[in-house]
Amino acid sequence: MKRIFTSTFLLSLSIFFLSTVNAASPTTAKALAQESLKKSSVNESIKYIQNNISSLSAPAEKRSAYAFLGSVQEQMGLFCDAEKSYAAAAAISASDAEGMTKKSYGAARD
Repeated sequence: MKRIFTSTFLLSLSIFFLSTVNAASPTTAKALAQESLKKSSVNESIKYIQNNISSLSAPAEKRSAYAFLGSVQEQMGLFCDAEKSYAAAAAISASDAEGMTKKSYGAARD
């Protein structure tokens, strides 16, 4: 009986922690962008976006997130990185996500 209780407790604890981790990940490009703006530096914002793009499931959300990442990188003068982000956005066949600005994906300079 004690073994069943311990197993059930550990299973419940694991489910709680896994649901907490998933709840912290943004589910839309707009939420990802807004959360990235709360970071203390632009470099932290870029890293945050790069680390969380994979958590977005809808193609339109990923496309808009890559476009946003490219625009941030471009503003920082990271033109090669911006070009890669724009190319990743352009490679996703989807419309733009709701609440995100439209972006020309060929805007990055060499």
